[in-house]
Amino acid sequence: MVVRLLQSHSNDTELIPPPIQTQILSIISSSQVLVNRIHERIKELEKRGVVGKIKWVVVVREEVDDLRASLEAHRGSLGLAVQMVSIPTFKAIRGDVAGVKEDTTAIRDSVEDVRRDV
Repeated sequence: MVVRLLQSHSNDTELIPPPIQTQILSIISSSQVLVNRIHERIKELEKRGVVGKIKWVVVVREEVDDLRASLEAHRGSLGLAVQMVSIPTFKAIRGDVAGVKEDTTAIRDSVEDVRRDV
């Protein structure tokens, strides 16, 4: 779903800059590969019954733990990429708020001038 959203907005460079779009899509794609590998390993073991359970304890658990650790690293990278997208947005909002604050101060001063003149 996220990949489709990013792809549908791929021409909208104001939403997410192209280098960050590429990075996010790469992280999501790699994460999907890891999730699929974990899923495949678990499905293989489910088919083997008791032998699968023994193999899980002896071999596969460590492999899946490594895949999960990689997936966690991808999640952290994705979080950083999203924060990189958020920083310019927050700066723009801060700039807009500063402009509104200045306008409000000017309006207040104008109202005070009008009151004095009346």
